[in-house]
Amino acid sequence: MSLCDMQVDEPLALPSGLPEGVPPLRAFYLYMTTGCNLRCRHCWVVPRYVKGKPHPGEVIDTVLLRRAVEEAKPLGLCNAKITGGEPLLHPQFREIVKMLSDQGLGLNMETNGTLMTREIAR
Repeated sequence: MSLCDMQVDEPLALPSGLPEGVPPLRAFYLYMTTGCNLRCRHCWVVPRYVKGKPHPGEVIDTVLLRRAVEEAKPLGLCNAKITGGEPLLHPQFREIVKMLSDQGLGLNMETNGTLMTREIAR
């Protein structure tokens, strides 16, 4: 059983190396992009288009993300929430999802869904 499989009211076994009283890091929020393809009233992200296509804006660096995951796993990391902007705009979206999955992390994603295809969903 991993830390993420435990019920909230169960006592947590600390990952080795964490001082007593320091809770484990269970989840990352990964802001994959600063761009989006929509302009929703409730959102602060302003879409930008280049040559008629939505631009991802600034994107999370995959090399730094891989290093952050490797450093965070010993602290208890077991889940990543992928968000943005619109995460599907990230040019290496599939590579990032594969890397996170290969690391054994659970994944959640916030997306507007308009860029989702059958292939990406698989």
